[in-house]
Amino acid sequence: MEHAEPTTPNTDKPLRPVRYRPSIIGALFLVVLDGFLLLPGLGAIIALLIVTGCWVTAVVRIFFRPSGVLPAFLKGLIYLAAILAIGGVMHLQQWIANQRGAQVVAAVEAFHRAHGDYPDELQELVPEYLGSIPRPALRILAGKYHYLHNEKVTALTWYPLPPTISETYDFRAGKQQRMIRD
Repeated sequence: MEHAEPTTPNTDKPLRPVRYRPSIIGALFLVVLDGFLLLPGLGAIIALLIVTGCWVTAVVRIFFRPSGVLPAFLKGLIYLAAILAIGGVMHLQQWIANQRGAQVVAAVEAFHRAHGDYPDELQELVPEYLGSIPRPALRILAGKYHYLHNEKVTALTWYPLPPTISETYDFRAGKQQRMIRD
């Protein structure tokens, strides 16, 4: 008995195997790119455009080539998973930045209790209060802490999700404020 190759409905064209590996690699690339290199959310926007394209393709194929609907839909799901992963990484980056910010705030407060004044710059905290000044997040574009101390204000600012969200701790008021840029 001869083995026949599967064909597409109503044609004699053999079915091509669906390859998901490029989609998976592309989705992982967007997660890493967004999570650690680019500005937060840019990879999610790119992935959303890809999801839209995959699903529009799936809808169009319903009418012209029904056998291609499922692969296009599944590729869209792969990039949708990337969007969810990017959201998780963004949340993790924000949490890390705020934890590290709290450590720097605690070190400045400890310096203030010990010396009666705030440090003129963060480097004065090293090595007695901090081993080193940490970066706000694991992102390459995470930047650094911005510390301001003068006769009017003593504040520490960092960007958990640059450039849109910043956190500022006012040492004299003893409170933290989140700023969201439009």
